[in-house]
Formats: sequence, structure tokens, C-alpha cells
Amino acid sequence: KRPRQRGPPTKHSDTTSRYSITQDNDRLYKLREEQRKTWQEIAEVFKKEGRGNLTTNVIRVRFYRLKDKAVVWGDDEVERLKVAIADVEKRKWELVSAKMAELGGAEGRKFPAAVCERKAKVI
Repeated sequence: KRPRQRGPPTKHSDTTSRYSITQDNDRLYKLREEQRKTWQEIAEVFKKEGRGNLTTNVIRVRFYRLKDKAVVWGDDEVERLKVAIADVEKRKWELVSAKMAELGGAEGRKFPAAVCERKAKVI
């Protein structure tokens, strides 16, 4: 096999813009959330405004990353998240125990959730 030739990275879209990223992000948020534009419409607006010839996929990924970063967690929400995770973890092993019983096995043995969890840590 011939080694792959290396060259400059390929560009999937023209991302040149005379606006700052913050300005582009603000415009993107307004177009999507406030004006309810489609991804294609947003791409056309960006191109007309000189914000770059971005593909709809690039715009969509950028929007969702922007939206994820905008989420602010309060202390009470962090605590609720921790409680929710602990509850799901506990239920997870109860489900594993139930699935073990459903799958059957030697002499219909039942394995409690705590036993399943300990064994899973070993294997």
C-alpha cells in the first residue's frame, strides 16, 4: 500500500466572516430561537450578510454547542442531579437482577441487586 499523501486540510465550508464569533453566535441564536428560521434559511442569511458560506450541518452543530454552553446550573439543580444519578444507579442494578432472573440459569437462582453490582465491579 502507498502511504496517504498529506496536504493542507480540506475545507468543508468557507468560514470567513467580517463579524466576531460572538456576533455570529448572537445572530444565529436570534434567527433560530426568535425568528424560527430553518437551518437552510439561516445558512442563506449568513451568506447574504457576509458571515461565511457555512453548511447547514456546521450551523446546526454550532447552535447546539452554543445552547449547551448557555445552560446555567444552580446549586439546587446540581444537588437534584446528584440525587437523580444515585437513584438511577440503584435502579440499574435492580433491573440487572431482574434480567438475570428472566434469563434463567442454574436451578432458578436469584441474584440480588447488590450482589450483581459487586460481581460487575470484579469482572
